[in-house]
Amino acid sequence: MLILYDNLVTSATIDAFSENPDYDFDTALNDTRLSRVGRTTDDATQWIKFSFSSAVDVDYMLILAHNITSGATIKVQANATDVWTSPSIDTAMTYDSDYIIHGFSSTESYQYWRFYVDDSSNSDEYIEIGHLFLGEYLDMPGIDPASVIVKNSNSVAEKSISGQLYADVRLKYKAASFTLPNVTEAQRTEINAFWDAVDIARPFTVLFWENDLDVEPPLYCALTSELEWNKQAQNGLLWVLGLEIEESF
Repeated sequence: MLILYDNLVTSATIDAFSENPDYDFDTALNDTRLSRVGRTTDDATQWIKFSFSSAVDVDYMLILAHNITSGATIKVQANATDVWTSPSIDTAMTYDSDYIIHGFSSTESYQYWRFYVDDSSNSDEYIEIGHLFLGEYLDMPGIDPASVIVKNSNSVAEKSISGQLYADVRLKYKAASFTLPNVTEAQRTEINAFWDAVDIARPFTVLFWENDLDVEPPLYCALTSELEWNKQAQNGLLWVLGLEIEESF
């Protein structure tokens, strides 16, 4: 299981090939709400660029809350200079209607990064994105196979005395709880740093099985309880931790 939480986008200078001034990318991509989106003014040969003061390490680029279609050309690009005729990285990303993702086989380090999309058959005639992650990942210790993934609803339903159901259909969302039974001290330090960054107040993305995203797609979520570390009874050098998360929008 991988956690994407330390998003370099928040420290980048963000530029776009075109941008709707009412839906600018700098505002949208620095907001943790998926409902706060950025939009281009066209759908062909668009890009969003992230510039840094020096090279930054990246393992993943992830797009959520988008309107991009399956026929689009979608790439992650990177270069040592702000010149894009032949960038050092120019790699196709995996498309899904709910997410777009690419994970590098090893960490890549460049000063300039771009998300490129050419979606000229898009019926909206613009590109819309609510979240873009760029950065490294937290590799979590192995989880207990008995972990639980729940599909929740906050709909309200009542039955009349004659058996008819009257309902107010509301939001459906996922939640999960799992146990990490064998956490080393080094791993505990990394997880505590993750907790210090996100608390129960900041969403992040979980890749439950990063090589099988068709089984369980990336989940944009937040912690719903504090960390409670327990020393493993059989081995005092290891820790046990339970985590509870709930989908965010």
